[in-house]
Amino acid sequence: MSPPELQRAGKRLAERVACLDCFRRAESVAASLAFDGEIDTADTVHMAWDQGKSVYLPVLRPGRTLLFAPYTPTTTLKSNRFGIPEPVVDETKMVTGQSLDLVLVPLVAFDEKGCRLGMGGGYYDRSFAFLLRRPDLCKPILLGAAFELQKVAELIPQAWDVPLHGIVTEDRTYPIRLD
Repeated sequence: MSPPELQRAGKRLAERVACLDCFRRAESVAASLAFDGEIDTADTVHMAWDQGKSVYLPVLRPGRTLLFAPYTPTTTLKSNRFGIPEPVVDETKMVTGQSLDLVLVPLVAFDEKGCRLGMGGGYYDRSFAFLLRRPDLCKPILLGAAFELQKVAELIPQAWDVPLHGIVTEDRTYPIRLD
């Protein structure tokens, strides 16, 4: 996709996310900054800031898990070992996934049942495994953020795969278990 197409896709993604009750109700939203061809969530992040929401970015931790660091327009970022930008903040200011209301999850591929194929490190699955043990929990909502072209007919989930509550692309919303 050309840079203008990527920018339009990110803007359309933000417009779709804005229409969701789970976004309107969320006080805390986590997203990852676009990396390696992922859909750009910058417009969604700016919209969250404009609405007074707390925004967080994932930070890699030992044991292939994630913590989430506060992210503001003035936050300093540095690249982690994979080249993904992370906030430079004191670890005491970071939160776990259980503290978040909504998480925009990056992915490589998805299907309409809410299965997600990630980059292969298992960071999101390990960090949100508590949702497999406690399906009654109302938060966080895990919302895949993707391009429509990343949709596949079917992914075969593994026992450790944490399913998404929904997926939003530039063209469509797939509400698996939203709202």
